[in-house]
Amino acid sequence: MNIVNNLSKATIAHIEYVSEVRLPKKLGLGLVTKATSGQVQLYYNYQSAVNRRLDARGEQPTFKAEPLPWGEWYLADRLIHHKGAFYLRFYLMRGEQMESTYYVDGRAATEEELTLIKAYLQHTRKSSGTQAAAGLTEGQVMPKAVSVANIKKLVAGGKTYAA
Repeated sequence: MNIVNNLSKATIAHIEYVSEVRLPKKLGLGLVTKATSGQVQLYYNYQSAVNRRLDARGEQPTFKAEPLPWGEWYLADRLIHHKGAFYLRFYLMRGEQMESTYYVDGRAATEEELTLIKAYLQHTRKSSGTQAAAGLTEGQVMPKAVSVANIKKLVAGGKTYAA
């Protein structure tokens, strides 16, 4: 993914990707996928971002990031390599929400299916315990990663990547 090689720090980008949503079989929904798009930041240092937010709140900026829980950095703060695949690391913009559309077996999810999907996903979300331990309980920095293979479009630094 050459587009990320020459990025400036904290590049604002538009991303569109499709990913599989893993749900328990007991929900009986079949193959669930999610098409997501939105404004994000790329090439952003997690530890520095958390410490800047702590400092802005008058807290001591003493947060130390732990190593990646999976994979290893291929390009620091940009690309992760894991089990033969590459993942783009990005961060949600403050106050921005990604837009997502859910599909079940290739068709738009019904309202009933959406209720099941969102209830399960809400139940499994968690905040960062390490950020909370450092004093950042609200407005946490939320890193995300998506398989490069799932990216349909990425616009960053004046360049466009489209699958």
